[in-house]
Amino acid sequence: LRAARLPRSATVTGQRARDSRRPTTECRMLRSSRRPVRSGTNVNVSIQQVPEKRVGKNRLHLDLYTDDQEDEVERLLELGATRQPRIPEEGEDFIVLEDPEGNLFCVIDTTS
Repeated sequence: LRAARLPRSATVTGQRARDSRRPTTECRMLRSSRRPVRSGTNVNVSIQQVPEKRVGKNRLHLDLYTDDQEDEVERLLELGATRQPRIPEEGEDFIVLEDPEGNLFCVIDTTS
């Protein structure tokens, strides 16, 4: 996993991430390359690669918030996500996508 080498446009968050200083073969921690707004406010995400495909519900579900949902969904589709076939209910502010490894996540519109 070389997330730090990806251009910002090729990452879901639009930010580069850096590898943890103590990586293991089982798990990698991505940390924001930006300084926290205040001490202790960085969000870290640990990613573990497993050989099995997802079965049933995700163990972890990510919600990505945006003020331009249409453009963000299009960008994520270009990065390899697929839209989940479903009929949205009235008033929903999210779109469900699936990453190339089968993990579901939502893109939530913050303007509604």
